[in-house]
Amino acid sequence: MKILGHRGIVDPKHTAYQNSTHAFEIALKHCDGFETDVCLSADGHLFMLHESTTTNNTSVYSAATHLNKESAEILGDRRLDELTAAEISKLKLKNGAPIPTLNSVLALFTYHPEKTLNLELKSFNVASPLILQLYTAIKDGIIQEKQLIISSFNHPELLVVRKTFPNMAIGLLMEKPNSKRINVAPWHKENTGFYQPLSENYLQQPLFREINPNWIIFPSFALNEHTVPMIKRHHPNIKIAVWVYSEIEANPTQAARTLLENEAEIPRIDLAIIDTPHILFP
Repeated sequence: MKILGHRGIVDPKHTAYQNSTHAFEIALKHCDGFETDVCLSADGHLFMLHESTTTNNTSVYSAATHLNKESAEILGDRRLDELTAAEISKLKLKNGAPIPTLNSVLALFTYHPEKTLNLELKSFNVASPLILQLYTAIKDGIIQEKQLIISSFNHPELLVVRKTFPNMAIGLLMEKPNSKRINVAPWHKENTGFYQPLSENYLQQPLFREINPNWIIFPSFALNEHTVPMIKRHHPNIKIAVWVYSEIEANPTQAARTLLENEAEIPRIDLAIIDTPHILFP
């Protein structure tokens, strides 16, 4: 089983803020790689920030919550896709670090050819500019296609990736079973992606089959004796990944420790995305 750091690391007690270059470097040192969030600027450049979340059964734009006071005031009620790359480059994370660019993240893997990078597509219409940058980076030998997992809750965006990269590892992010189906980006009228609950019915839908995902990724608390057999009945060769839900778990480190202990006894998953690999694998 592989272990990836969630947004590099997510640890309020650490000086490295989530989705910062320092957080990514820590994850590369302590586990098999990391997951991070891909966002789009108004002029087509890509940055790494967890810009939206779900609250009270609705999707909320929340980029400002990850910025220091001055940068949050500069951003105001705008989105990153309403700012140019030059404007975003001036913003600072909570700890004063700059928001990393995709190119800077890809460059880290030049020195770690055995590590895995999971890019989660956050912004609406981010797939096309991502494809262009990945194509160039792979061609130039900065990163290998086999090191990448491209994931998203916005499944139509993943279909765009699949049509360009037929051999790319693609992961469908799913919400817990029986949860509400929520629009991923309601601030974009053209968006057709949803936070999709994991269900047997959805596993058989045409979009799922057309994407032909290599991975299915869902919250660790939804892992039970039913979920994996249900998935494998329809897609026996698909790989299973879970992430420890930082916003819900009271103690994400302990939740991850329990998950890993259980998996050591009865293996069910192929990958775990956790907040604190630097604590669990010092």
